[in-house]
Amino acid sequence: MTESGTKAYDEKFCGSCGEVIKQAAEICPKCGVRQTQSPSVTRQSGSIPRGTLPRLSPISAYGTFFCGFGIYWTLASWFQLCAGVNKMNPEEKLVPWFWFVPFYNWFYFSVPITQLNKIIAARNLNVLPGTESIIINLLFPFITWHRSFKLFNYVADALEGN
Repeated sequence: MTESGTKAYDEKFCGSCGEVIKQAAEICPKCGVRQTQSPSVTRQSGSIPRGTLPRLSPISAYGTFFCGFGIYWTLASWFQLCAGVNKMNPEEKLVPWFWFVPFYNWFYFSVPITQLNKIIAARNLNVLPGTESIIINLLFPFITWHRSFKLFNYVADALEGN
């Protein structure tokens, strides 16, 4: 321990007596009071409670190849992606019209990928950023959806501390 009143990076102050103790200590050696961990210590990488973000099935990107229910499955996943990105980054939400035009990605799908990349950079998450390619978007849009759904799941896991 360091001198009284100052603490190192791996230390904290006791919630009861104010003594400098190790960050991992559950009980203060001076006063014997059990330490309560703050949410920021409990959930180091994430700031969103576990289970609040949806998880998308990347295979749902190919649902439009099937008749009926497959199309609804893809659209439902698309709306979950938009809602999840807006929950992850409430300061800079996806524009509302983007929700209602999911086939916009056939031409230019970089909007949600850019948002996810901004979240990765802003929160310093240990997730590889998504790549954007207008050629792949035009030729193989379902691959782009698939990769976006996977990237969303990786970012959601990192934010929730999984």
